[in-house]
Amino acid sequence: MIPVMIVEDEFLVRAGLKTSIRWEQEGFEIVAEAQNGEEALKLFEACRPAVIVTDIRLPGIDGIGMMKELRKRKAKVSFIVVSAYDDFQYAKEAIGIGVANYFLKGDLNTEEFLETLRELRRDCREQGQGEIRPAVPSIWDLYVHPNPMEAIAGEPEYGFSYLLYFETRDVNLEMLEAMIFDFFQHRDVKCRKLESEKGNWFLLYAKKEADAAEQELGRMFDRYVEEKITMVKSHNLPQCAGVKEEIYYTLLLHKYVWKYRGPARMPQKAVDMSGNPARMPQKTVDMSGNPEGGRNTSGNLKEAEERNRQEIRNLESELIEKLKFRKYQEAHEQMEQMKENLILSLSPAALFESIYRLIGVFGEHDEDLVAAKAYENLMGSLDLDYIFLTMDIFIDNLKEKKEGSSNYYVRKAREFVEGHYQEPIRVRDISEYIHVSPNYLGKIYFLNTGEHLRDYINSVKLQKAREFLAARKYQISEVAAMVGIDDQRYFSKLFKKRFGVSPKEFGKQTR
Repeated sequence: MIPVMIVEDEFLVRAGLKTSIRWEQEGFEIVAEAQNGEEALKLFEACRPAVIVTDIRLPGIDGIGMMKELRKRKAKVSFIVVSAYDDFQYAKEAIGIGVANYFLKGDLNTEEFLETLRELRRDCREQGQGEIRPAVPSIWDLYVHPNPMEAIAGEPEYGFSYLLYFETRDVNLEMLEAMIFDFFQHRDVKCRKLESEKGNWFLLYAKKEADAAEQELGRMFDRYVEEKITMVKSHNLPQCAGVKEEIYYTLLLHKYVWKYRGPARMPQKAVDMSGNPARMPQKTVDMSGNPEGGRNTSGNLKEAEERNRQEIRNLESELIEKLKFRKYQEAHEQMEQMKENLILSLSPAALFESIYRLIGVFGEHDEDLVAAKAYENLMGSLDLDYIFLTMDIFIDNLKEKKEGSSNYYVRKAREFVEGHYQEPIRVRDISEYIHVSPNYLGKIYFLNTGEHLRDYINSVKLQKAREFLAARKYQISEVAAMVGIDDQRYFSKLFKKRFGVSPKEFGKQTR
């Protein structure tokens, strides 16, 4: 990635520049934002951007002064000016400095802006100008990394690093991200977005504990965002036993605060970031895990945790009994109680152990379930909803198999494909028919059949196509259309891969 800095004193303009361009897709990473020329000069030394997108009129040192100073330092950097002033003198000075292009804010041509970026990208890579940084990792990259602390290492002076997590439904996510980056930047906290399949993950780097800034951010969201957003923060990662465990601690904490923030009964650990009071019956622990009030000793806390883990084990034993005697509805109720206890425990270890044991139990009752593979699939999902829903589905699967029927979701998926093979079919189409997410449906289908759902869709279409070709009534293009594949070349490629011969060769063989 080619590092970019945006210099603009208006927040909405900065946010617009960040959200109107797919920076990472174009090979760029926004590494810094500044509100004036003086701040930009300081950040330049720390971040060394290869491209600066700047306004002209700025408080203090303006854009022209900032660019001249960097040229005076012989800095290897390219400039793009985005200004509200269509002034010949400004444009003349900017051209004299050697800007790559000059755009007006009110008449910004996105395509022309992108073309300018692409030209600068080519120049940077040809000349080795600027730091070509690795892509920002995803939360999955962090989860599977053999040395995650090495992957997220920041500058030495930033001794604190945290994971920040939240979920949204109806909020403009790009604008929300811009608000988050802007908020932390002006509190000396560095922020990186981590890609993820579900939810929103950020890495925070701070020189001191960031709890106060966190709560302030939560209150800001309460003021300006209509949707209620529950955010949680991990412990300080360098002090954690393991990043993998801390990811799941953060997920449990989010589920915990989200689920119990309203009722009178509150969990023993957690505070929600919006600053709302949480009624804690025994002990209050802030978001970083530090005890407040000293009303409980560490010994009492350990005893409480041990009691909770023992209760989980007791629930597991009762669940096993329900499955043994085929009391499936009671098994579901038992599972609900277990979920609640696992969330209340805020213990990744308890979660890992319990899910591992339960999958082993399901495997004993269901010979088609490969326990080790199922566990790896579940815990690699980084999605508590998916994990808990899958455990319920295991109970349903077991019930249906004992009653002589196949898995409901597999059956409904196949029912849809066989009834709609003549149409283009996406996994999303099937998931909407069954009312589950596409990602979940794909995973559960593979878990139960060992076959990817997309492969099953193609196999049904191709088998029907083979039957049509064998009838010798239709052209190849017609057959492709009859099974919902518009591209004849793609159809022929799939057909040959499946049957070892092309449609044309197959037609000759049936004469």
